[in-house]
Amino acid sequence: MLFNSLEFAVFIVLLLGLYFSIPAPYDRVRKLLLLFASYLFYGSWNPYFTLLLLGSTLLDFNVGLRMAAARSLSRRRALLLISLAGNLGVLGFFKYGGFFADQAYAIAGFFSPGVSAPPSWDILLPVGISFYTFQTLSYSIDVYRGEQKVCPSFLDFALFVSFFPQLVAGPIVRSREFLPQLEERRVVLPNAVELALVRIAIGLFKKVVLADTLGAYVDVVFDYPKSFGTLNILLAVYGYAYQIYFDFSGYSDIAIGLAALFGFHIPENFDRPYLSANPREFWQRWHISLSSWLRDYLYISLGGNRLGGVRTYFNLAVTMLLGGLWHGASWNFVVWGAIHGLWLALHRLLTRGRAVSEDSRARRIVKQFLTFQMVCFAWVFFRAPDFGTAAEIFRRLFVWQINIHSSAEIALVCLLASVAFHLAEAPLPLRERVGRLPPVVQGVGYAAVVVLVFLFSSGSARFIYFQF
Repeated sequence: MLFNSLEFAVFIVLLLGLYFSIPAPYDRVRKLLLLFASYLFYGSWNPYFTLLLLGSTLLDFNVGLRMAAARSLSRRRALLLISLAGNLGVLGFFKYGGFFADQAYAIAGFFSPGVSAPPSWDILLPVGISFYTFQTLSYSIDVYRGEQKVCPSFLDFALFVSFFPQLVAGPIVRSREFLPQLEERRVVLPNAVELALVRIAIGLFKKVVLADTLGAYVDVVFDYPKSFGTLNILLAVYGYAYQIYFDFSGYSDIAIGLAALFGFHIPENFDRPYLSANPREFWQRWHISLSSWLRDYLYISLGGNRLGGVRTYFNLAVTMLLGGLWHGASWNFVVWGAIHGLWLALHRLLTRGRAVSEDSRARRIVKQFLTFQMVCFAWVFFRAPDFGTAAEIFRRLFVWQINIHSSAEIALVCLLASVAFHLAEAPLPLRERVGRLPPVVQGVGYAAVVVLVFLFSSGSARFIYFQF
């Protein structure tokens, strides 16, 4: 059930009708309805995978309860290891089992050419497993650290893990951000509904009109790079940068808007990332819920910047390597993560000990331009299906060939519109600007978005981050 589908539109309208037909004092019934709807939503892809979701929920709920009752640090540490082993074990089996089996076979084949190939790892990857695994795991870690009180209600905890708006592609919500909201009666004001609808409309426009239009062109170029010249390749590289941004930020906008319709707040996940002037700033603006998760639970656990310069650079590199691998079982993602890790370490080395100063406007624009080029360079490895394709993309970028493909016009117009849209999001959030417009203008805008979504939806694809 995709956000950009008629099926989901019917689902959300019926759910909202049922939710608000339940009197406010019956808050527990509302929670049960949301929990049932969340499992129904997740089970629409594969009902059997709801058992994994339930298993992860049961594991960390019970680990939390037992941590609260534990009288020794060793006991709490043992319970945390159980949570880590259970969650990461399931994630590793489904997401990385085939990858590691192939690597083991390649190594064995190198030393013993007669070794037979392993059986095909034909196991379907559960949608959203990377997101809800990190989400429920963060609860156990926070309880262990004493940063989160134990949740005594299984209903509340299960709803925290499975809340459908952000279940399959984030943002990754922390327990201390969401669980306290379940302790209070949710009130939805008319103004909040208006802003939520604006947010959903913007998200749908980003995904269906901008991201999917760019994606249709990007897919062709990355599938057949040898058929395109330098300008087409360059258009596809920049096009993918905006495709993945609008695809993912569009999902986040819809998720945040949907949560607000039910009276819940979930955190922002993007903050105009392509206006960043350095790699550190980029990761403070891009996929904020993941980058902050990696910082708090991996980078700091490794020692952060407390163990000297060399160890800090090592910790940055390892964190981003694993962050790249989180995105998928492929060496391309590892290389993408390594590029960002080395870039962050180099930036820290070059700026170490320097006083923070305000750049002039011209100097910042130059930094933003160079940072964007580096981000796009790394995106090539992220998008290319293999190293051979990535190498061909770079070869055609640096070996000038004027061969403009006829399909480039629509992609170019869409790219220019994407750049303008991205710039329009700053400094005042676009949704707030729309909310200040006269009601008639807003109504026309909503109608235009509905028409555009309808016109473009026939070629609409799944959200990119569903595969991660």
